[in-house]
Amino acid sequence: MRLEWTLSLPSLGSMGGVFSAPSRFAPDLGIRSGVIYRDAQKRWVIDPTHLREYTRDDQLVPKFASCGLETVCSVKTLHRFPVTDYFLKRLGYPRDVYQTHRIWKALRRVRVPIIGYYNWEFVLRKPGS
Repeated sequence: MRLEWTLSLPSLGSMGGVFSAPSRFAPDLGIRSGVIYRDAQKRWVIDPTHLREYTRDDQLVPKFASCGLETVCSVKTLHRFPVTDYFLKRLGYPRDVYQTHRIWKALRRVRVPIIGYYNWEFVLRKPGS
């Protein structure tokens, strides 16, 4: 993972700058319920737009420290996936279906937990001198 871009963010330009960094965490439990896509490397993933899904804390946390960033907070929450996304994509509906149809928009609020996948969110800070 390349973190060089983080050092050029305006919020980190000064000492004490703070920002949020979301990621995906999928511990290797030997199961992947709800996995429905293959990424460019032909791995099963929950979202093909993610470059990487981390399986251990030590794969990501030290990278922030190596860029001079301090972890203020780290939280993992169970990922919930809209049921309608799975079916509408396979039926060929356009991506804007949720903006054009109120019923689909309401049904998209129904989400199922994806066992083994977590949203991993960080609050990071560039320490002052």
